[in-house]
Amino acid sequence: MHQPADYIPPRDAGRHEWILWASGYNGYAMLAQDPAHLADVLRPAVEEYGRTGVVPPWAGEHLLRGWLFFMVRADRHGGGRLLEADDPATGAWHAVADRLRAIRGGEADPAVRR
Repeated sequence: MHQPADYIPPRDAGRHEWILWASGYNGYAMLAQDPAHLADVLRPAVEEYGRTGVVPPWAGEHLLRGWLFFMVRADRHGGGRLLEADDPATGAWHAVADRLRAIRGGEADPAVRR
């Protein structure tokens, strides 16, 4: 099923839906050419989130989509536990998705904490 361009899955969407959605954004083509360079682009936002527990307010839509894309790619190569309750990355995933939803005029608070 084709979703509108501004579609973001609801917070309670299943893992499969989230992964398909995030994989639909090619972070390598949009932000960097390979995983190492994409990690470099994302590093300031990821580090700020790690220090503060808040998705940086300066992070724009492409950076947030790239961050989610990168998390899916890393998960694929790291064991496939993303979005499971005991995966520590799940909190960051939802915080980034909620920030993206807020940028697009959704209901989530832009200062999303883990």
